[in-house]
Amino acid sequence: MAIPWNYVIRSLNRDKPYARFLMEQLAGDELAARLPLSTTKALDHSQEPEITRELHGVGEKKTGIFGKQSLLAPRLAPARGALRAELSAGSDVG
Repeated sequence: MAIPWNYVIRSLNRDKPYARFLMEQLAGDELAARLPLSTTKALDHSQEPEITRELHGVGEKKTGIFGKQSLLAPRLAPARGALRAELSAGSDVG
């Protein structure tokens, strides 16, 4: 499994307690093990029309990550029983 270095570095920079960091890592591993293989299709945004990816800012330096997340959220929310999805840009967008 690939190590999400950006998450690790952000956690270290924010002085996240090790117990919390470890709990989040284990929870992520457990979630990944429970996701059906069909979920990989939901994670693939390359099949979206070009105009949709452009309008969401996919491929742009400042908006790319948030754009990808905004395309994925509506696909993943129903699988978890949610009626809606809420996205937050957080403080890392700049």
